[in-house]
Amino acid sequence: MNKKAVLFSDIDGTICFHRKIHGINKVKSLKSGFVLVEDIINDKIYKAYDVSTKLYDVYFAVKTYNLIKSLKSKYYIILATGSRPSFILSRRDIFNFADAVIIENGGAILDKHFELSKSWYKKLHYERVTLQKITKSLESKGWVLDNEDRTSSIRIRKMDNPYKTEEEFQTLFNDMLFHETLDVTENIGHIDIILRSAGKANAARYLLSTKRLGKCVTYGIGDDLNDILLLETVHTKFVLANSHPKLLLHATQRNWQVSKLNNIEGINEILNTLKEK
Repeated sequence: MNKKAVLFSDIDGTICFHRKIHGINKVKSLKSGFVLVEDIINDKIYKAYDVSTKLYDVYFAVKTYNLIKSLKSKYYIILATGSRPSFILSRRDIFNFADAVIIENGGAILDKHFELSKSWYKKLHYERVTLQKITKSLESKGWVLDNEDRTSSIRIRKMDNPYKTEEEFQTLFNDMLFHETLDVTENIGHIDIILRSAGKANAARYLLSTKRLGKCVTYGIGDDLNDILLLETVHTKFVLANSHPKLLLHATQRNWQVSKLNNIEGINEILNTLKEK
């Protein structure tokens, strides 16, 4: 079948959900390798893939996986995330439905074989050098960075910097807004310093151009502030009902489509809508 549509989807908080942030608790492990999880908000139990990291308990419902995989005959599916490379590469068998993955908030792109796009990586070389200098500067000022395995972004988590005040976090965020070659965004409550020419939206436009997908109808799904620019680049935008409040306000003011339900039920609702298009 000739695909005529492209679907961009965020990962964390959109197709996968966290224990602490979204209230998804593991009930037990199954002999099949799956786990049973309870979605407290929806009061439902789901069979799921355990895609947890060293830092977070994260789950991907099997029903959601099957729904998004069923869209492959109609859609080019491109995932977009602020996650580091190892999160995706260690789960490539689970994210096997993706035609490409935008990682580190657009700092790098993996193709359908999970290999690095060298042309995009090379394009951002100058800004990546600047990022390395900022890393050293922040560490010299006492900031603790969640920097392991990251190649094209810096994440600063409040839990790693308990002695830094809210004012210091806000000052850092504001300073980075006006940096010449770097940008800043928020993701699940953390500060992400990213390459100015990167970002999920720029990476998405690059893929649409190089893969000659510009004439396809485009859809996007997200839940957090770092998804806004990406969603603004696509024709039809979907956000989950329990998205970041600022994203929800942005979406409702612009008549974007908001799911009626939360968490796993919310993303399944959106994917079923896309299945009918």
